[in-house]
Formats: sequence, C-alpha cells, structure tokens
Amino acid sequence: MYFESVLFIGPYIRSSIRCIFCGIMLALFLNVITCDSGHAGIGVRLSNDMIENCVARPGDRNSQPLNCIGHFSKPCRARSENTHPDSQEECLEHEFVLWDQLMRKTLAKFKDAIKSKQTRVKVQEAHDVWKTYHELECRLPYSLLPPNFTAKEFGLNCSIQLTARRVSDLIKLQNALGMN
Repeated sequence: MYFESVLFIGPYIRSSIRCIFCGIMLALFLNVITCDSGHAGIGVRLSNDMIENCVARPGDRNSQPLNCIGHFSKPCRARSENTHPDSQEECLEHEFVLWDQLMRKTLAKFKDAIKSKQTRVKVQEAHDVWKTYHELECRLPYSLLPPNFTAKEFGLNCSIQLTARRVSDLIKLQNALGMN
C-alpha cells in the first residue's frame, strides 16, 4: 500500500518535484557550461591575446617571444580557483593553444612575404620536419612517466617551449631578411 500511495501522489506534489528537478538540472548544466571547454573556469579576466601582445611589445624583438613564455599560464595557475590539477592542466593547454595560433599566424605571414613559390615550399617542408620533431620530443614524457598530471605538465611545457622557440626563430628570420 505504501508503494501505491507514493506512486499515485497528487498533481501539486508532482509539479513541485518537476520544478525542483528542472532547477537542479539547470544548475548542473550552467556549471558545466561555465567550467567546460570555454575555459571560463580558468579565469575570464585572462585575455587570449596576452601572449601576442607580449611578443609584439617594442624592444629586443630577437629574444622577446621567449620572455613571454608563461605570460598566460602563470597568472592562470596562480588563481585560487585553479589549484586543482585539472585546472592547472587547462591553464597550460590554453597557453599552448595561444602559442600554436601565434606560430601559425607568424608562419603564414613569413610565407606570404616570400616571393618564390619554390622557397615557400622549402619553408613548409622545414616546418613539417619541425612539427614531427615537436611531436616526438614532447610525447617523450608521456612514455617515460606514469599517466598523471606530472607527465601532462612536462609534455605541455615542452610544447610551449618548442613552439615559442619556433615563433622566435620565424621572427628572427623575418628580421634578418628584412620582411617586417
């Protein structure tokens, strides 16, 4: 009999339960949106152009990109809400994405400034070799260390360092060839 009384509850109670359930689902949904791939969980005050702005500062352009490593991830990781290893990893991943975007933009600008199609092809071939080196070098920590945050941190730091060096080298080449 208890089962029947619970199963056949009144319409007011059913609608109240639905409202509570919908409210809980909405709260969970909003939490996922805020902390998922939009990187809102890592701090909306951190700008996606922090690295590019750092690299573009006037001064010694030959060493500038390497001085900008960590310009996004350090303040991101220092935020009190980002102490969990997953948040720390997100900060590093986001910085790598920013460096990768800058590298692609710098490479495209470099290739556009080259008049000879044959030379552009050589530049692309050299870049393809660099990408292979980058993948092999930065996957090494994953094969040597147990699969945890430390392996990811080593791998992401490797990717950030190599990509920043690539940006620096491309800028130096542009400067040496007078392509600015």
